[in-house]
Amino acid sequence: MDRAAVVMRTASNDRLPWLADIHTPEEDRAFFRDNVWSRCEVWGAFNDEMIGFIAFAWEWIDHLYVLPESQRQGMGRALLEVAKTARTCLQLWTFQKNLPARAFHEKTGFLAVIPTAPSPDSYAGGPGAFVLLDFLSS
Repeated sequence: MDRAAVVMRTASNDRLPWLADIHTPEEDRAFFRDNVWSRCEVWGAFNDEMIGFIAFAWEWIDHLYVLPESQRQGMGRALLEVAKTARTCLQLWTFQKNLPARAFHEKTGFLAVIPTAPSPDSYAGGPGAFVLLDFLSS
């Protein structure tokens, strides 16, 4: 359980530097314990230990993280296929500024449908603009 929080924080710090270490490790673990594990279906990718995971509930992908050194090796795509197999419709939000994530999701069949404007109270002072992506199986 704690390893998923480490994977999330490590991947986030790498791809979302404006959110780097916004929460303590204890806060991350509590978030997973109180929210993710109790509400989502969670699948992991493992080498000797967890290197990535996906968490989804209903038609929403809440989390998809792969350690930076394990990215671009098919782990994220394999995890995404688990959710696509389980659901016929999926949605997720990502930061507009997170171009690698957007490109990955668009390559795997998601379409950007709703961009949002940055808000004055942007999350952690970073770009508060998100984009909603949809996937419909054919």
